[in-house]
Amino acid sequence: PAYEAYQTFVGDEDNGVAPAPELTTALEQLKVLPKTKVMARQMLERLYTKAFVDKLANGDYEFVAVNPEDGGKTYARDEVDAALMLYNLFIIGPGMDQEAAAQGDEKWNLEQYLTPEESAWFSYLSDAEDFYEKGPSFANSTATYAIAQPLLDGLFNEVQTQVVNGEHQHIAKLRFAHAETIIPLVALMKLVGSRQGAEVGTLMTQENNEWRGGWVSPYAANIQWDVYQNADQQVLVKMLYNEKEVAFKEGC
Repeated sequence: PAYEAYQTFVGDEDNGVAPAPELTTALEQLKVLPKTKVMARQMLERLYTKAFVDKLANGDYEFVAVNPEDGGKTYARDEVDAALMLYNLFIIGPGMDQEAAAQGDEKWNLEQYLTPEESAWFSYLSDAEDFYEKGPSFANSTATYAIAQPLLDGLFNEVQTQVVNGEHQHIAKLRFAHAETIIPLVALMKLVGSRQGAEVGTLMTQENNEWRGGWVSPYAANIQWDVYQNADQQVLVKMLYNEKEVAFKEGC
């Protein structure tokens, strides 16, 4: 049920299922911000002619990128979509040394396509999209992070069975996943950086919300529970988030 609620919230463009109206509105508001339009055009006109970018902005073209692994599609219907694709390549470029080497390049100099100001603005747009679709999202909804409950239950279960109940079958349990797993889990746990949803009708900004993708789910993001037990069988759990000790949410 939690997964079905999430699918209903985010929609399925490939199958013609629209997202929740409040999500559609928020994401559209981000795209039409004047600064978004200006930055997108600046970025694209370094690569393409003004006439081509004009056609993109007018909606004269629609481009579709298809994931060869699962058939998933990403659409570029205007200049902002195209600029977001360029930005997404820019941010993963440092992790693609092997791909660059396979083409005979020492590395890909993607910095030439974005200024620091453009990068900062599109970082905000990317953060906001993840915030709404995977993170704390709207204050009146839990759809984006309720799906992480089995992971949180699993953490508590390990403490209970392995330490409190004394089974001691292993000294560690490790799970490896992606941002799509980390982001909802920390939102469910209400860890620092993921404690505040946005009110419907009020756009999430860096001024009114603490959520930052660079902290919430950077490269090699991690959550760690260290469990201690003394001779009197008292148990203490310490949590590390991205190698920094953090508090459990109030009331936990």
